[in-house]
Amino acid sequence: MKVNQESWVQTYDQLRTITKNALENGEEVNIIYSKSWFRNRGPLERLNFDRLIYPNLEADVSTVMEGVDKGFYYSPVKGDFLVNIDSGKYLATHHVDMTAYKEIYDYNPNENNGTIFRRIQ
Repeated sequence: MKVNQESWVQTYDQLRTITKNALENGEEVNIIYSKSWFRNRGPLERLNFDRLIYPNLEADVSTVMEGVDKGFYYSPVKGDFLVNIDSGKYLATHHVDMTAYKEIYDYNPNENNGTIFRRIQ
């Protein structure tokens, strides 16, 4: 459990740094977060962003949970951040097409969590 917690903390800290830099560069910051063991998205809400988006992979829709257009459906666009803090193989088991994303952070390539991606197309 301690190793998992370390990956969660490091990934969250890295996401905070990446998104802070993006905002300082004038970029729009949309964070898409995968299903998490943490039911409360409170820690993510403390980040600076334009939109915090939850993809319901079972229903094949994404919804803006906080920020601009809160409550509306959302279609990912180039530049969005996709974060997998602790959901393990959730993205793979739901066959999420990752070809539109580039991995920009990986806590540990031998683990299935602690990754951040940026949409490139």
